[in-house]
Amino acid sequence: MSFFGKIKLKIISSSNSFKFYKENYEKLNEEIHKKETLIQVLKRENENLFKENENLNKINSNLTRVNESYSSIKDDIDNLNRNVSNNFNNLNNNNRELVKKIEYNHLNMSNDLKELISTGSSIKEDLNNKLE
Repeated sequence: MSFFGKIKLKIISSSNSFKFYKENYEKLNEEIHKKETLIQVLKRENENLFKENENLNKINSNLTRVNESYSSIKDDIDNLNRNVSNNFNNLNNNNRELVKKIEYNHLNMSNDLKELISTGSSIKEDLNNKLE
């Protein structure tokens, strides 16, 4: 470097404006570095949040399938309960009809028995009368 170049550099480096710009340049570079570091941290955090969101979506899908299965099972149970209730009602109706038929048959048989006893008594009386 030439003599004048050295003097020029010495003057520039000793001037207040050079120091001011140099300090601001260093501060600016420091801020840029901090922001780049922050950007990297935010990118990693965003990636982690994205992965967490994917996991939550998988869990949500699984829960949706479980809920659909539960709903299907619940519908099946409701149908079975209705069928059991209907069958129970039918059984009760059939039992009522059977009791009525048994009571009717019992009444008829009772009447038949009374008639038979009456007829038997008449025959016995007729026989006793004929034997006398």
